[in-house]
Amino acid sequence: MIQRIQSVYLLVIVLVTSIMMFGNLKISSGIGMGAKESETIVNPSEKITYDIFMNKTVFDLNNDNSRFEHKNNLITYSLLIALLMALVSIFLFKNLALQLRLVMFNTLFIGLVNFYIVYQKYKVTNLFQSTFDSQTYLGFFIGLSLFLFNYLAFKGIKKDIKLLASVDRLR
Repeated sequence: MIQRIQSVYLLVIVLVTSIMMFGNLKISSGIGMGAKESETIVNPSEKITYDIFMNKTVFDLNNDNSRFEHKNNLITYSLLIALLMALVSIFLFKNLALQLRLVMFNTLFIGLVNFYIVYQKYKVTNLFQSTFDSQTYLGFFIGLSLFLFNYLAFKGIKKDIKLLASVDRLR
């Protein structure tokens, strides 16, 4: 029997963030028509297919089969920090206050990843006048599941702190 279920939740966070970092998870894709007047990346008459992955955004121009990529470094660095914080938190079971603080800060970086995913999708669909045939993929929902597991780990740590405080009162 597992005595500390929050360690399992933190291990799931480590596994999921490593899959998000090193896997090629697609966040969204779509088809748009050229750039708006304020942006001069592409000709307004060109049809563009775009794919947003966790670590890069790929644009394909259908007229001349050219392609260019944009790296999403903020997502990669935030995922790396969230991965390291969850990994360190697993081994801090002796210092519950520090473990609780690390899990709370981990929520900040997970939120940054999810915010940037939504921002990337909105920016690209707005930039290329995309129709609503864009699809949301597994990467976005996996990012939201990180919040769930982080919350469950937080609740488990709080429960341990409460249990230790009650045991100290009995002595």
